[in-house]
Amino acid sequence: KRFASIGANEILTAFQLYADGTLEVESKFYARLNLKTLGEVLTAYVEYRRDTAAAILRARHEAERIQEEAEAQAAKKAEYDKAFPSLLNNFTGEWQDIPPHWYESAIRLGLMPEPDKATKKAVFEKAKEIASNEVAKEAGEHSNIFAYRHALRLLEDGVSVEARAISISKKLVVWGCFFEHNNQVQ
Repeated sequence: KRFASIGANEILTAFQLYADGTLEVESKFYARLNLKTLGEVLTAYVEYRRDTAAAILRARHEAERIQEEAEAQAAKKAEYDKAFPSLLNNFTGEWQDIPPHWYESAIRLGLMPEPDKATKKAVFEKAKEIASNEVAKEAGEHSNIFAYRHALRLLEDGVSVEARAISISKKLVVWGCFFEHNNQVQ
């Protein structure tokens, strides 16, 4: 009864796995087969088969989960892409309020051409100036000397300014393409 689920071909597989060392049992099978060795090999095989089936099921469930997440992500992206033009049309803020990812979205959806290198460079220089002014203004607003020094170090390093300038330049390009005719950058 214990091994009723094992077919004749699986008994051969069990001994092949035992012979190649995949299945480990206490008894050693030399030239003679006894019932104890047969039972140990088949028991080890049933456990091996159960563990293998469980691993296959886990892998299948993981693949299904990943597929479902990818489909959900694609649906979210499609929904966002569909709503993006109305986000642009309904935007009433200033250039500072534009999310930087709108730059990539507008280009990807074909709503805005990617700027050429000269335009990118000009916008980036303007963005660096704005970013430097923002960091300097933040440094001046600190009442704590340590925070002030930290803000000045960031300004001197330029790393924070550069990162901020990239974000600002994306905002300025979107602003210039879609909104500047109604307002001017301040």
